[in-house]
Amino acid sequence: MNVSIVIAAYNEGRDLLTTVAHAYSSNPEPYEIIVVDDCSDEPIADRLGSFPGVNVVRTPERLGAGPAKRFGVTRSSGDLVIVLDAHMRMPQGWLGPIKLAAENHPYSIFCCACSGFELHNQRQLLGGASFARRGDSFAIGISWLPRGPITQVEIIPCVLGACYIIPRPIWRELGGWNPNLYGWGFEEQDLSLRSWLSGFQVRRINEVIVGHRFDRDMRGYFMNSWEASFNQLVMTYSLFEDGVFEKIYHPFLKQLSPLKALERFEKEFEDIKTFRAKIQSNRRYGDDELESLCGFRLPTLKEQREDVQRIFDLRASKK
Repeated sequence: MNVSIVIAAYNEGRDLLTTVAHAYSSNPEPYEIIVVDDCSDEPIADRLGSFPGVNVVRTPERLGAGPAKRFGVTRSSGDLVIVLDAHMRMPQGWLGPIKLAAENHPYSIFCCACSGFELHNQRQLLGGASFARRGDSFAIGISWLPRGPITQVEIIPCVLGACYIIPRPIWRELGGWNPNLYGWGFEEQDLSLRSWLSGFQVRRINEVIVGHRFDRDMRGYFMNSWEASFNQLVMTYSLFEDGVFEKIYHPFLKQLSPLKALERFEKEFEDIKTFRAKIQSNRRYGDDELESLCGFRLPTLKEQREDVQRIFDLRASKK
């Protein structure tokens, strides 16, 4: 089983070199390593000259995290694709357990256990996520899960942890990363829910612990970022059955989303609608079956109204 490693980077510093070095020195060796330069201010190809064979591709325009990863994977050819952030640390023997997990569970996508590697931001061993309602954010929220038994490759609701493993046949059927997402936010929820709807499973490889530099303050990020608001519009319109977006999400998102997100959604609506058609044609399960599959439940109209009121109350209290 050939392994392609795709690393997406934008204005990364020394961390990128370390991430590439860890991938480059892996045992067994990866079939190929592709680094996507997502229009960094200074092109990164020259900085990676000490790693012969590493393929650096530069996007024609700034794409954002998810589409940049898609840009790289479409240029890869391995049987198994591992997608990484550009600020990671991997143990030398990490690819062995990953390949074994993929061979034993061919109808799954995966993440690994994860830990922060900087002293000021160390986290306990986590990996993957459960779906969680967050009444103060009006988002399809997720919460970290603690790592399970080391010998297990266990089913979890949602990938999380900046190291994602996707067999090539599943990538093709899903259409890969959602091409309509922009910037950062909701990539994991989108990919995981699409996998469940299409009849695949989501798993965590507990034996493999990757390090990740966490440098975001997540509190309030989703609704304060137009990119994340746009991505939520895209995801909720694309994933669910006819009428769900219009009834449950769109009326409230119009109230809460920045104007820039709404304008971009309208501008790109035809492309978003095209990818939605692919998702709907691939689905094997209905929205009401997601709760038994992965613990996700669509909110009721009443719950959405209550969440929106909490958001407005929270904003008023901060003025």
